[in-house]
Amino acid sequence: SSGFRAAPSCPRTTPSREGRPCVTSSHGTSRARGTWPRVTRERPAESASRKRITRLDTENLDRQVVAPADLVILDHPGRLSGESVGLLASLLKRGKGMLVFASDNADAVNLKLLLESAGAGIKLPVEFQPPSPGQDRRNLLLTAKRRESGPFSVFGDNLTALVSPLRFSGALTSKKITGGLEDDVMATYADGTAFLVVAGSEESSLAIVNADLEHSNLPASPMFVPLMGELTR
Repeated sequence: SSGFRAAPSCPRTTPSREGRPCVTSSHGTSRARGTWPRVTRERPAESASRKRITRLDTENLDRQVVAPADLVILDHPGRLSGESVGLLASLLKRGKGMLVFASDNADAVNLKLLLESAGAGIKLPVEFQPPSPGQDRRNLLLTAKRRESGPFSVFGDNLTALVSPLRFSGALTSKKITGGLEDDVMATYADGTAFLVVAGSEESSLAIVNADLEHSNLPASPMFVPLMGELTR
């Protein structure tokens, strides 16, 4: 079943500030085993400052566990309840960071409701939507738009070689929103659909990865761990 995980540090190579937790969710344990352990693996010297990971059911989201988190990660949690959306929106308003993996109808609805509940503080440059019936979303190629700044800058001259083999299937489509900052779109698919959007306000930040990790070779790519590290920094 879908659920949240509360971890004492965000999935990156260095501990989170003050050892405070991040909260992650995944739809199904197989997805979590196939991706996040690659990111959250810790060195012995770091383990002393980390607590055990706790998984929470998305239908019974525990405010006491989520509220102290520095970062919230949502990996296809299924359709969120109004109460859960309200709680997550309140965290955004309070300055928490959020990383969202989205690719299906439920994810598109969650994002729409989350942004509406969070208010005008965060404005995306695109609206994510389910693909039209019959629209082919297989073997999508990736194009990094922001090479010199943002999360892809860490790869330097190796970026093209790392991105070229990547393939994705099942992502959402996106439509440009008037007034949104185009520079917030860090990468797109070859058809122009947004792949990575990083937006924020003075108080909070929101990163959206439009991809289904179960239908992509990104988790097996050498760029996956450092990219997640940049997005959760």
